[in-house]
Amino acid sequence: MKKILLIIPILLILFFFLPLKKVLSVYSRKSPSQSYYFDLKSLEDFTISYTHSVNKGRVHDVYLPIQKNKLKLDKTIFVSYGAGIPEPSETEGAKFSITENGYQIENLNRILNKLTMAVGIVANHHFSLNYKNEKIDFELSKLFEPQTSIIFEIKNICVADFLIKKLKGDPNGQKTIT
Repeated sequence: MKKILLIIPILLILFFFLPLKKVLSVYSRKSPSQSYYFDLKSLEDFTISYTHSVNKGRVHDVYLPIQKNKLKLDKTIFVSYGAGIPEPSETEGAKFSITENGYQIENLNRILNKLTMAVGIVANHHFSLNYKNEKIDFELSKLFEPQTSIIFEIKNICVADFLIKKLKGDPNGQKTIT
């Protein structure tokens, strides 16, 4: 009986402090403590949208969380070609189409360990989480100061960190989204 009473607290401590919770983490490169955690449980994909600096049209890059804590750029949707827009011929298997939302290149299959970007001043960056039953949209300049270098990364965190962020909240929305 004493062994059981000793094992239960140890298991609870391990549960709360081992990195067992997989999240999409978005954090400042220079100040990693400025971070947001998003639950991966029912996340289908996420989109980073911005106004292109040259042609001023909206661009929507769609990313998927994949195995081994990686991200995959799956497709991009845009209204006009400009610098930095990929060509379908650059990626084997990529498929170009015209939709009601503009041009679309699917099956880009670019695998990333993490995505680093800067929050734009005029780009009006948005970050949308597409869950099975809900879509949540954030204006990145409300989460981070413009010109802040931020990183999107799939990682494992301890349950305690996840719960602390969730309980703290933030004036611009939740620090942790479940």
